[in-house]
Amino acid sequence: NEKIDVQKLISDVIDSLAILIEVKEIKIETNIDKNSTFIADYKWQKEALINILKNSIEHSPQGSRILIAVENNSVFLKIKIQDFGYGIDKKDLKHIFERFYKIDKSRSYDVKGAGLGLYLVKSIVELHGGQIVCNSKLNEYTQFVFWLPNV
Repeated sequence: NEKIDVQKLISDVIDSLAILIEVKEIKIETNIDKNSTFIADYKWQKEALINILKNSIEHSPQGSRILIAVENNSVFLKIKIQDFGYGIDKKDLKHIFERFYKIDKSRSYDVKGAGLGLYLVKSIVELHGGQIVCNSKLNEYTQFVFWLPNV
């Protein structure tokens, strides 16, 4: 574990997905509290954020936007990633963090995966003492919010 500069972490995550962002013409908007830091494993946190952001990009229409917001206080760090894409049906929402769970193929928007990405994200967040939730409204938005202890 190390002290992580959240601004740098988010920047690295966006850079890792730059080609996909460019191809889909996605506008990434950030609102990050200055001097936000937390203690965690950098590589695993980057992996978790890449998984969430990649899902957001893949399940958003061409030319849409994604918001990334970070709030920091003495108790926790809160990271919120919200897209304005296809959304997730209520019947699927309660299962998205399950291992090998994939949303109905008829709604897949040509996105292929093994159903491990969000399971991995949840595992990473929880192993670092955090929590993650997903809120979504079909055909409007999907929002992932996670909290990590700010020790």
